[in-house]
Amino acid sequence: MLGLVAGEVDMIVIAVPQALPHLQAGKARALAVLSDKRVPSIPDVPTTREAGVDNFELTTWYGILAPAGTPRDIIARLNAEWVKVAAMPDTRDKIRKAGLEPQSCTPEHFSEFLKAEIVRYGKIAREANLTVE
Repeated sequence: MLGLVAGEVDMIVIAVPQALPHLQAGKARALAVLSDKRVPSIPDVPTTREAGVDNFELTTWYGILAPAGTPRDIIARLNAEWVKVAAMPDTRDKIRKAGLEPQSCTPEHFSEFLKAEIVRYGKIAREANLTVE
């Protein structure tokens, strides 16, 4: 983002929370969001599909993780507390102001989501012939 606002680069792909202050200040212009639907904090910015680019979705997500082997009752309690906090109006407002949409799910659902993301990005890496250096 620093390179973009300094004129050193012409375009970047960046998560909405990091871009939002620069968009609001008029220092950057969003061309599209990489999600399957428009982002509430920047509703006038089209999705990539709306902008004419199919199959280019890269949704930013954040999650709460614990070390492997954490007892299930602790995981359940952490999840229950997060669900309560995420439902609070002031929390929801702060998350939305950051350009995100607050969500909650079960630990099992989040685990399945993570597994699907690993498969998705693993396939992309293999198809692009990417290697770790």
